[in-house]
Amino acid sequence: MIDCAPTESLLATAAYLSSEFLLVPVKPEYLSTIGLPLLVSSMLDFQEKYEEHHLELSGIVFNAVTYYSPEEERAKEEVKILAKQEKGYVFSNENNYSRSYPKGAREGQPIFRTSYARTEQAQQFKAFAEEFANRIRL
Repeated sequence: MIDCAPTESLLATAAYLSSEFLLVPVKPEYLSTIGLPLLVSSMLDFQEKYEEHHLELSGIVFNAVTYYSPEEERAKEEVKILAKQEKGYVFSNENNYSRSYPKGAREGQPIFRTSYARTEQAQQFKAFAEEFANRIRL
């Protein structure tokens, strides 16, 4: 997996060229939802320029979900509408926000091995990983 910004750049082009699938993590908030059409446009531009390279949008996953505000639910609905228009897939499994992310980075450990990791977070990631693997036919 290659993590890069959702903008047209040399890094994004290199990531697209070295990949078969594009996974789009979206934080369910307004600013993330307005960037999604830009990413779709970037991918389409890439596909026109590099017709011989197959790049498939595997889907959109909601990331850093808090289940806190009506704004988050509204953003999710907007993403789902856009995905449907673009014939995109939205993963049913989501990944909650966890303080284990920065803790894992500080400790140099996967988040499941941090000093206060939660098993439900690990189960969430496993469920998403299984859905992702099925989606890309692994």
